[in-house]
Amino acid sequence: MSPFSARRSGSNSKPGASDEPPGVTDDGIIQAVAAHSFLDEERARSLLAIARQLDDEGVAGNFVELGVARGGSAGLLGLAARRSPIPRRVWLFDSFEGLPEPTERDGAEAAAYAGPRRAGGQLLTIERCVGTLDTVRTFLLDALRLPAQTFEFVPGWFQDMLPTFDAPPIALLHIDADWYDSVRLCLDRLYDHVVPAGYVVLDDYGYWEGCRKAFHEFAAERALDVSLVRVGSCQAYTRKGRSPLPPPIDRGVAIRTKVVDALRLFGPERVMFYGAGREFAALCEAGYLDGRSTLGVIDDDPSRWGAERGHDAPLVIAPEAARSLRPAVIVVTASGCWDRIYRQAVELAATMPHRVEVW
Repeated sequence: MSPFSARRSGSNSKPGASDEPPGVTDDGIIQAVAAHSFLDEERARSLLAIARQLDDEGVAGNFVELGVARGGSAGLLGLAARRSPIPRRVWLFDSFEGLPEPTERDGAEAAAYAGPRRAGGQLLTIERCVGTLDTVRTFLLDALRLPAQTFEFVPGWFQDMLPTFDAPPIALLHIDADWYDSVRLCLDRLYDHVVPAGYVVLDDYGYWEGCRKAFHEFAAERALDVSLVRVGSCQAYTRKGRSPLPPPIDRGVAIRTKVVDALRLFGPERVMFYGAGREFAALCEAGYLDGRSTLGVIDDDPSRWGAERGHDAPLVIAPEAARSLRPAVIVVTASGCWDRIYRQAVELAATMPHRVEVW
């Protein structure tokens, strides 16, 4: 069962109505935290769906977030904990001064983001992603009216606080720590406390080089057989001891977001799409995509695209022919049979002679 399976209200509910107060439904939670959140809607829904999945399966444990900023995702997790049938606390780690300096392991983009002479790895704020402890407390406890006992605030640099932290069982480990050193420390100190079937979410996986490097080095050194699921261009998650399923959330929003981000990050000449004749045509007609400017579309049966060629038709090829085109990313745009098509795309990427991301 996917963490994004829909929950429907009872049969007596009126269309468009909800029997839950604002801040309890997913839409209500996202609206309540939006002003304090760096998360886009897709990533926010992903976190909520994971929390819901943990509830549905009876997976006990706490929520732990490392990197709080202004408290948006902390509020989301707090509201998710409030509606959970399982007692959960939300642990919040942050310097509450902003990000520390990156290091050379984080790459040139991180150094540029930090500013001149601020990439030496010192535990000094670069004054980015700042949310003070008072600001976050006020938002969570006063604006969202969440009980104070829901949260444990742990102010300070991770390097100072994590080595002596007596970690509780963790059901959801949300790492929004940006840099290599911070992400690696979070994994080193807390992964072992994630319960079986618990989730590890990396908010910056697609954005910062150091985050990706830290995760893959950690997994390699531990000889962990992990599968990552990508959500949009930034977030990625895995599940401890289980293969995570891909995120079939609002298909229209998710597909458009992935297409735009993939073309922006990789360029059309390095992007391929898997399946999705009808969805691909709709994206072209809506102006999100020019079929002729992309690397092409992978389809098990290229012949069926004959009926879909009212738009500017892309190159359509069978999976075995895709290897020679060397895509950097395969974007799954199908809305039907999502799990099956996603797995097929992952299996195809694994057979290619170079690293290929699957979104």
